[in-house]
Amino acid sequence: MPIDIGTNGSPRGYWEFLPTAYTEEPDTLFPVVIFFHGLGEGGNGTTDLHEVLGNGPPSILNTPTHDLYDLFEDEGVIVLSPQVTNNTWWNENHIRPFLDFVLTQYRIDTRRIYFTGLSAGSSGIHEFLNDDPNANQITAAMTVAVRGSVNDTTGALSSSTVPYWALTAIGDASNTATNSVNRIAAQLSGLPSDVRSNYPNGTTKNQTASFDVDTGTWSWSEGVVPFVTDKPHPKLTLYPGGSHNSWSRTYNNVDCWSWLLDQVKPEIRIAANSRQRVIEQGQGLTLEGTVLDVDGVSLSTDTLGWESNLAGDLGDGGSLLVEGLDIGVHEITASYVDSGYRGSSVTTTATVLRSGSYRAYFDFGDNGFLTPGNWNNITDRIAGSIDNAVADDGSSTGISAKILLRFDGIQTGGQQVDDIYPVTAQRDTMFISATYPRAEILFSGLNPNQTYTFTIFASRIAGNDRTGTYTINDTSINLNAANNENQTAVFADVFSNEFGEVTLSIERAGAAAYAYLGVVEIYTDGLPADEDNLPNLWEMRQFGNLSELPEGDFDGDGVKNLIEYALGSSANDSANHYMPAFRLMENGSSNPRLFEYSFRRRVIEPFIEFQPLVSSDMDVWLPLNLDDYDVEISAVPGSDPAMEIMTLTQKETISPPPLHFMKLEIKARE
Repeated sequence: MPIDIGTNGSPRGYWEFLPTAYTEEPDTLFPVVIFFHGLGEGGNGTTDLHEVLGNGPPSILNTPTHDLYDLFEDEGVIVLSPQVTNNTWWNENHIRPFLDFVLTQYRIDTRRIYFTGLSAGSSGIHEFLNDDPNANQITAAMTVAVRGSVNDTTGALSSSTVPYWALTAIGDASNTATNSVNRIAAQLSGLPSDVRSNYPNGTTKNQTASFDVDTGTWSWSEGVVPFVTDKPHPKLTLYPGGSHNSWSRTYNNVDCWSWLLDQVKPEIRIAANSRQRVIEQGQGLTLEGTVLDVDGVSLSTDTLGWESNLAGDLGDGGSLLVEGLDIGVHEITASYVDSGYRGSSVTTTATVLRSGSYRAYFDFGDNGFLTPGNWNNITDRIAGSIDNAVADDGSSTGISAKILLRFDGIQTGGQQVDDIYPVTAQRDTMFISATYPRAEILFSGLNPNQTYTFTIFASRIAGNDRTGTYTINDTSINLNAANNENQTAVFADVFSNEFGEVTLSIERAGAAAYAYLGVVEIYTDGLPADEDNLPNLWEMRQFGNLSELPEGDFDGDGVKNLIEYALGSSANDSANHYMPAFRLMENGSSNPRLFEYSFRRRVIEPFIEFQPLVSSDMDVWLPLNLDDYDVEISAVPGSDPAMEIMTLTQKETISPPPLHFMKLEIKARE
């Protein structure tokens, strides 16, 4: 069905195909094929959308008599076909916003994101692979009637873990296709590559080249051959002749679709005790992860790589102890490439806290009015960020700042005075309006055990109301930027969440057409608010104070405060609590039994450890051996914070069953 541009926030008009299962299975994730049309099918994204139906997947899905009409329904694949404007060549600036929209709007299996495009569409895919820093987010690319090439630097690097197949006519500027596969092959093998060196010249048949990374050699096979070895890429098919129409013989060939849809990224799972950790400086960090193939079978983790944006390479392996991390919010990426050269990566954070007193200044504004000295200047109004901000004495604070919701613009018309801040900080601001009515900045790297004071300043020479509403946690303060020289919005006693994060939001107040942000000042006296291992922000919201203890029972329901926090229940409502469940399951007869134990927990929890224990006499308790159990983890829909249910089911039955006791130990992480 056609989806007009702007619908559901879409940056492009597009054709949508959803398999029946998408509606029938609301908890299931689905693969997606995104098709990029050629130069002749562009339009306005509304009344011109019919132009996209001429070729490729949209044509197949619009032709009930086509041999492959049921292919995407049978395979359970979403197909989306966006439209770019007339006579426009696709590029990364068109593709990335649409991909981000798709990942937000649809339930996508991120292991199976497929790009394909013809002519100008194939050029756009190459531009995406060359220019997008996260291009290897996609799973595989199939380019047809090829135009453009991956370059020999960023494009070849990102394409080396994105299976790639180019299909084009030998007389149709085929050098662009050979350039791409040669560069990818050289990146994979480290050797020079020439795919045409052994091409069977004079042939009138379709020919497909496959690359052997181990030997660095190409082999040609007659036909359009999807699978030659277990190495899926790079591949090149040359059709005889010079016709630009390579798309009909490609998209009408089920083998091409079989190759594309067969590509599945390995799945990396970072262990719960390694996700979004918050540690003190000098404390070691254990990183643990597993890798699964498409069938859920565990793969060797010897080459599971770990890297920090601040510290660089951390090492390889499924379990890694990292010591000596510097203060700051480390974005830690786990990366893996399987035997088919399909790459996956997932990112978590590890926050190494700074203790003690400090003050940090952030100037939001124009690149031409940077505040010198130990100021942290953010000049990108859309996605600006600072890693490891400096304090006013030049030391590292460990704080990171990142714009989550963009500002509308930047202005330099504030009061040009040196008052409470330097003139370069007071005169320029970022602003919001009706176009972008809300901005958000995430500050991370704060110490959850300390309190902070946030001071906000903004100025704009104006004759009317320019009041903004600034919100942190549950507190909102208004500040009028009009002709402001020294008024501020001060948030005292601010607690971060358990991950060391605070979000500042800015909105327009009342009838104000604009709201502004010029300066954020953060101060802490470095003194711990309390040391009971309950997150301070949670305590304030649950109890209204910090005096309650983990072993206490505020609502008198028999469940300790610490357990209420860990299991995601309310500590001030005696009717709201979640306890682990235990049951015996029949296994085909009246005697053999399976033990099943399930419990609810926070998906990401830096302060709490969960340890299932087992006993035969309720005297000696031992850690449960997970190798003896099938483990299933399911999300709790709509939970905030995100919760999951872990279910442990015994693999082997014992008849008659012995005495078997299980319990869940919940304790503060040391």
